[in-house]
Amino acid sequence: MQTEIGHIAELLGSDGETQTPMQKRLARFGKRLALAILALCALLFVVGLLRGQPPVLMLLTAISLAVAAIPEALPAVVTISLAFGAHRMVHQHALIRRLPAVETLGSVTWLHALALSNDAHAKNADSIVGDPTEVALFQVAMDAGYDKHELLKQWPRVMEVPFDSERKRMTTVHEHDGAFIAYTKGGPEAVLPLCTNILRKDMPGADGMTSIDRDAVLQQAEQMAAAGLRVLAIACRNWSSRPASDEDALIEQDLTLLALVGLQDPPRAEAREAIALCRTAGITPVMITGDHPATARAIATQLDIVEDGGRVVTGEELRTIDDAALAKQIRDIRVYARVDPAQKIRIVRALQDDGEIVAMTGDGVNDAPALKRADIGVAMGKTGTDVAREAS
Repeated sequence: MQTEIGHIAELLGSDGETQTPMQKRLARFGKRLALAILALCALLFVVGLLRGQPPVLMLLTAISLAVAAIPEALPAVVTISLAFGAHRMVHQHALIRRLPAVETLGSVTWLHALALSNDAHAKNADSIVGDPTEVALFQVAMDAGYDKHELLKQWPRVMEVPFDSERKRMTTVHEHDGAFIAYTKGGPEAVLPLCTNILRKDMPGADGMTSIDRDAVLQQAEQMAAAGLRVLAIACRNWSSRPASDEDALIEQDLTLLALVGLQDPPRAEAREAIALCRTAGITPVMITGDHPATARAIATQLDIVEDGGRVVTGEELRTIDDAALAKQIRDIRVYARVDPAQKIRIVRALQDDGEIVAMTGDGVNDAPALKRADIGVAMGKTGTDVAREAS
């Protein structure tokens, strides 16, 4: 036991068996059922005595009722169901050593993930406070029966890797019964390269983790974005111990994709009219967004900023274009997507160098540098951040 292998064996033996979510639910169900049966039997026994029945007869009747009320077939039904799940997973080259593990894997749902990897919170029964995107995700989870505040009591957040414009994703780490799970959400192109598996339940024989076809998932994300949806990828990774605080990069590796989430954020009804009014005043609208290029193109087309199939320049493209080349193209570009704060300043500067007077609108902290650089900055009043309002 003094060797390294011995220490590992000691660690393996130090932790007892943990129950799966279904085992815990069945245990709770069993306790409630037992209490209900005992209460009914006691009531039957007392009522019989009050009606003058012999005590021995009522005792035997109550015991017979208790035996008859016990669902003897329940363990067999559960076992057969789990066996079918294990059988289907074999076709995906996944071997299950313990049948309850089939159910545990299925318990990690993406609604669960949306509720926990989220900074929005319910102010009261009718008001959810936070970033509009996270509010939408919070509401989806709530509608499916996943209350973030209740889940956090069982899965408290112990770590966080905050969102930033470079990584385009965020991660939260949660602890439950000594085990840890990390949830990552962000743009598909930022999350999918970190995924090695996908959790699928939409096809026969695909009830567990399978190797991910990133191209197929990206194609699905493209189709969702082309329909005008803002697309997020949700993934997770299990940990046997809490990750170290300096392992941010490691936390977001070897992920299992849970789902793609599409959020509909249609332009306001008056937005198209406002853009038309800008054109009559000699103002040329240019759209700068952090959304997926396909989403940006779909929204810009709806608003008549570009024609259907118009060009969209991404942040990646901007990195490959030098200032001289950008100056030649700047008058012809109407939509920018997946840009970071520094690139927003570069776009504003390029327009100014071309002789344009630039008005910049925005509401977020990442808009503040461009709001300050523009000839006039227009911040949003109600939804704008203090930083954006101060910079405008």
